[in-house]
Amino acid sequence: MSNPSKEQANLPKNWEIWCKKGKYSPGVKRKAVLNCIDKKTNEVRGYFSNFILDPTLDYKKSLYPSIEHLTPKDKKLVVEARIINDMKSHLDEREFWEAVCHLCAVGIQKGEIKNPSKNKHWKPKRDY
Repeated sequence: MSNPSKEQANLPKNWEIWCKKGKYSPGVKRKAVLNCIDKKTNEVRGYFSNFILDPTLDYKKSLYPSIEHLTPKDKKLVVEARIINDMKSHLDEREFWEAVCHLCAVGIQKGEIKNPSKNKHWKPKRDY
């Protein structure tokens, strides 16, 4: 028996429902989700942030999943938390990572961040 193609692979039911919403076709959204699914845990994680994404959240929540173009001309799509996607929309990938590093360094310098590697489950206190 052969392995199903990426397009035919099963997604968790809540992600199948999410793929049918919005302006992108379900097939395009499925591919983006499959590019970010952890095959061991079946969790969908943000491409840049590694946040566990939840398609059942209200779309106004900062951690709501959204489609992310890796570059404007790139056809590969992924999913990312809305808050990261908004930031990434204005920067190319190198600039994005430089901004993240800058913010981390400033946070450490100001004493706002003690040990960034221990904060694996960050969430914003406010949403849109």
